[in-house]
Amino acid sequence: MTDRKDMTAAYYKALDLPKSLIVTRGDEKHIIQKKAALDRAHEMRRFEIENYWKRATYFWSFQAIAFVVLGFIFKDGNPPKPLQIIQLPAAIGAVSGFIGWLSAKGSKYWQENWESHVDSLEHDIEGKLTQTIWSNGKRSFSVSRLNQAFMAVITLAWLVAMTIPIINETILNWIVRYSANLSLGLLLAIFLYIWIASSQKITGYMLNQDSWIGSSTRWHWNWNWKRLGEGKEKRQLILRHTHMKDAEQPDD
Repeated sequence: MTDRKDMTAAYYKALDLPKSLIVTRGDEKHIIQKKAALDRAHEMRRFEIENYWKRATYFWSFQAIAFVVLGFIFKDGNPPKPLQIIQLPAAIGAVSGFIGWLSAKGSKYWQENWESHVDSLEHDIEGKLTQTIWSNGKRSFSVSRLNQAFMAVITLAWLVAMTIPIINETILNWIVRYSANLSLGLLLAIFLYIWIASSQKITGYMLNQDSWIGSSTRWHWNWNWKRLGEGKEKRQLILRHTHMKDAEQPDD
């Protein structure tokens, strides 16, 4: 078992902080410029994260409008006549959902772009702060990818709603007849899709166990650490692979 002192030492070793902030005259300008670039990268990353959720809120407001219109159409509890009228809110929901999904992917791209800049610039200024991860071995999920996956599901649901008025009556009756079984299967499929689409894996070098974990692929099953007494899980320090380069084993 690794004690707290050893873990603390491993933590600072993993961070690989600069031994001194004092630099030679020849390097001073370079360090100042690099720190300015790092600060700018942090700023742009925060900017993209804020804009991601602002854009998400904007497009989800259109989803709310579509649901309100749909609720108004079915306010009496009976199917509207003509049934084609439900295509109006479905179209609003499908178009706004698809654009919102594309917008979310675009925002995520730029967020990861600036994270890559931070990964590349931080070493001489902040050590390996963002590369050093505390982990308990449980599967982790991306909040932004959860939003993207849910938006994709909602968009698909609106597209299905648009086809209802043009589906053959025989097929529609069959769907209604087996709706309970179909709904259960569809729900399980949605849960599985969201689980896979939003999951993320930390790969890199695991300190204290002197081993590498994971692979470069995103699709994976979870790994578990050995449990220590009373159901508590052993936390591990990981130097993660970044978008720019693989983790390197710390020097002794």
